[in-house]
Amino acid sequence: MRVSREGSTGRSEIAQSAVLPDAGPRPPRLDERADPTAPRRLALSELPWPMDWGLAFGTQRPLILEIGFGRGEMLFHLAQTHPEHNVIGVEVSNQSLEKVERRLMRGENDRIRVIHAAAESALALLFTEATLDAVHVNYPDPWFKKRHHGRRVIQADTVDWIANRLRPGGVLYLATDIRDYADAAHGVLTACEALENDLGEPWADAMSGRVVTKYEGRAREQGRPGHYFRYRRNQRLAPAAPQSEELAMPHLVLRGPLDLQAIRQSFAPIRFEHEDRHISAMGAFNDAHSVLFDVFIQEPTISQRLAVVLTRRDKDATLSLAQLGLPRPTPGVHLAVARIAAWLTQRWPELHVDEQRVAVERGAMTAASLTRADGAPFSAPGAAQDAATEAAPDAAHNAKPKAAADG
Repeated sequence: MRVSREGSTGRSEIAQSAVLPDAGPRPPRLDERADPTAPRRLALSELPWPMDWGLAFGTQRPLILEIGFGRGEMLFHLAQTHPEHNVIGVEVSNQSLEKVERRLMRGENDRIRVIHAAAESALALLFTEATLDAVHVNYPDPWFKKRHHGRRVIQADTVDWIANRLRPGGVLYLATDIRDYADAAHGVLTACEALENDLGEPWADAMSGRVVTKYEGRAREQGRPGHYFRYRRNQRLAPAAPQSEELAMPHLVLRGPLDLQAIRQSFAPIRFEHEDRHISAMGAFNDAHSVLFDVFIQEPTISQRLAVVLTRRDKDATLSLAQLGLPRPTPGVHLAVARIAAWLTQRWPELHVDEQRVAVERGAMTAASLTRADGAPFSAPGAAQDAATEAAPDAAHNAKPKAAADG
């Protein structure tokens, strides 16, 4: 299973601003806003996990989800033809989000909300089991190159998430003009025992009740017919798709002599992975009071680039997340903080962990999996490394984020 590769190396604007004396307050989460129902774009990082959709819409209604809405033709069509439903669109393209957001701000429909998120991240983090009446995937990116097929939306793990989130009787609709994609999707969909084909044939050549989207219209002009799928959620046990875990904010207190400039000068990029989590600490930057570590974390259903900050106090120092943006304290974030603490205590043995609040499996802290970006291993960990860990159950994630469809 794949994880989308994001981020870059080098000094980021976030990293530079984080060491200023006052980085400013973090933006409010949706449940903290004066008007959480305002029809503006929402982001995965600012929403509660799972999402209270009644909070976003102002009222509870059955839900329809479109993955990859493009210019929004189908999104508005669904809202107009299903007045008893709230309609949610998930998209990764900022251009598409801006176009639909402008229409919503003009008041064209108050039962649509759009989310900036990858499809599988949204399915895993924002929804719970049996909460969707329908899921639409219209003309998704075909990713023609064979080595890119793992980026397609219709993968076995994504379909399992969809089946889990659909209520019994709920429907998954898929449309594509690419025959190879249709063949692959047919194999994936028929393998999911919680979904049943409504059509009596692999796909239909036409389907009523649709509106022609941008990519569908383009395909017709170029002579490529559509392939339309309709699969219904049956009464069988849903595929396992547990709710992703969000923990308390990680926090460590270190005691001992602390030379912030020496820490920054000694730092070399670190990368490591544990099971299905991949972590890169890409740079360190300091001012008179703190050292900031620029960190990128990939987990099964979310990727985050954030700042871990070591702040000197009168008699000790704290290691925690910088309050920039909306970092979410996932198991991978806890692991990243614990790893940086391990590096500090290995590099400067006179430092020791005096107090800690991190939830990391002890097996994840072995020195064998901790290497620099240049491949050089760190020295064997001391007792202080184990002090920076705390046994905790691992989040049971089985899926990877995929790009949203194109609409």
